[in-house]
Amino acid sequence: MSKAYHEAIDVTLTDRQPQTIIWRMSTYTVLQTLDRWILQNKWWEREEKRLYYLLETNRATMEIYRVGPKWVLARIMD
Repeated sequence: MSKAYHEAIDVTLTDRQPQTIIWRMSTYTVLQTLDRWILQNKWWEREEKRLYYLLETNRATMEIYRVGPKWVLARIMD
């Protein structure tokens, strides 16, 4: 089961990969990248690509994405 959030987060990178996530004043350490993909809706309108990551952290499994310079928490899986 998962819950959608679509809230802004801060992400620190190591070698261009998410290393830590800061959300609601809590820090999540990335343990493993489980999957990564690119979603580009409405390509005919030049909508920006979303780079998604499915991450195992020390506290939860999270799906996050980046649009331009902004990072967003999409969902948390139970």
